[in-house]
Amino acid sequence: MEGLRGWWTGRARWTRCARGARRSRLVSALAGMLACLVSSGAVQAQGRPARPHVKFRSYPVEVFLDTLVSTRDTVAAPSAQVFAAVRAAYAALKIPRDWSDSSAGQLGTLRMRANNALGGALLSTYLNCGQGITGPNADQWRLQVAMVTFVQPAGEGKSLVGTGLTAEAQDMSGVSTAPSACGSTGLLEARILKDVKARLEGR
Repeated sequence: MEGLRGWWTGRARWTRCARGARRSRLVSALAGMLACLVSSGAVQAQGRPARPHVKFRSYPVEVFLDTLVSTRDTVAAPSAQVFAAVRAAYAALKIPRDWSDSSAGQLGTLRMRANNALGGALLSTYLNCGQGITGPNADQWRLQVAMVTFVQPAGEGKSLVGTGLTAEAQDMSGVSTAPSACGSTGLLEARILKDVKARLEGR
């Protein structure tokens, strides 16, 4: 009788261990798949493309770049051609293109560090980060910029183009201070649009 009881107890333990091992392998596999999707930026909601967003220390919440597009201008060209022109415009300005989704018409950067100037113009031309005794903070402090240009088909060979831009500035002079949020003047978005239109007209 004792032998039968011992055999049954051992069998129950083996069954629990086997089930636990299967669950552990399943959880590990699911975790690995999720990590892969997140790291590649491929997580999508209900088949929709991922929305570019950032969390700067100077903002209390995450900022979605598509909500910062103030205007969407119509361009007389198909979205594929417009997207290529946007890519060329970013390259000319030496803006990184670490966020790129041609199928969704999204191109830009989420973590560009900038100091003093961009595209031959002072950063204060494009961003208002406050004023110091030496001048605009945008020209003196180190900036972290996030910007994405969105291209959408508009029918009849036309496209809609708009750029969302945000940034924060950090004083690197010595004393550690909290970064300051920056507001866009709208001129960088306008410059990109102008460059895109010029490239399309000369194609």
